[in-house]
Amino acid sequence: MISVLINALLYSEKVRSGANLQLEKLFFDGPANPGLNYYLLFNNTLSDEKFRILKEVKGLVPIRIEKECRGIFNRYFQTKNIIRQLCREYSIQLYHAFHLPVLKIKGIKTLLTIHDMRHSHTPYTTFYKKTASRFMVPFHLKGIDRVITVSEFSKQLVQKYYHVPLENISVIPNGIENVKEAPFSHRGKIICSVGHFEERKNQLDLIEAFSSSFLAKEYQLVLIGKINDASYYRKCLQIKTDRISFLVGAGEDEKNEIYSKAELAVLPSLYEGFGITLLEAMQFNLKILASDIQAFREIAGSSVKYFKIGDQKDLVEKLNLIAQIPRENYGSILGRFDWRDSRMHLEQIYLELGNE
Repeated sequence: MISVLINALLYSEKVRSGANLQLEKLFFDGPANPGLNYYLLFNNTLSDEKFRILKEVKGLVPIRIEKECRGIFNRYFQTKNIIRQLCREYSIQLYHAFHLPVLKIKGIKTLLTIHDMRHSHTPYTTFYKKTASRFMVPFHLKGIDRVITVSEFSKQLVQKYYHVPLENISVIPNGIENVKEAPFSHRGKIICSVGHFEERKNQLDLIEAFSSSFLAKEYQLVLIGKINDASYYRKCLQIKTDRISFLVGAGEDEKNEIYSKAELAVLPSLYEGFGITLLEAMQFNLKILASDIQAFREIAGSSVKYFKIGDQKDLVEKLNLIAQIPRENYGSILGRFDWRDSRMHLEQIYLELGNE
């Protein structure tokens, strides 16, 4: 039996981030392989109801830090001591961190999931985060037994910038809830775009391009996402028109309702480590117009229409040709992104490392 300790301290029931989604879909049902046991470490924000539900899952032991220390350094040392204690108590063989810092413990093999590289090698972050990432990531990657990324694109960046051997990097992509496509029923004249309000999501260009296009006379643009950058959100508000709606903090049901009514999804991102919203748009059988970035190309290939990254003029021209944008059959693409396959792949890695 291989015991795996998973650091889920940043998990939040209220936030639909890629990291939270991975934790839920890969671990909350317990291991599919009977040769594995999971121990998930949460902070004290995990609700009593969720904690109770997880305690009933076979092969999974949820552990909650009931009282966290104040201050980043105090919490770091508290977490380090707790993890060491858990490793002894449960005879842990593998430790999997879904965020930095990574606590390396002698005699225990360590895995780290890197979701994207935006804080270390893109301009779409703060000076503090960029500086911290460039120093912290190389330090914490020393001695790591396996790095997990969500795309081949991210894998290439990890190898390029941090010189991790390719054989020590595995790709486990995010998945979708249901790989069956939604029927293409009657759609309204709605264009949707899903993404947090921040610079790298590039909503400003989309708003300006839409307002300059012929579509502004008959279509409604709906932007869905939470506010990650209040200053950027205010800039978006300043150029908003009556034909543009913002749904801030929309839930899954509200978001899916817009998807089901829309004709076109536009993904104007300047940088992505993966592209879960691209898969969502495909699942709802939307026409798709996306920025020409590598993460989107890796998923969609030639099945969607692209515009030049950061080129507002090209975006306007492509929007004006909405009638010519094809609606492809996305079934073969969606079939590659099933959470069950990702879960099976991860468990194979655990078994491989645990039996070495």
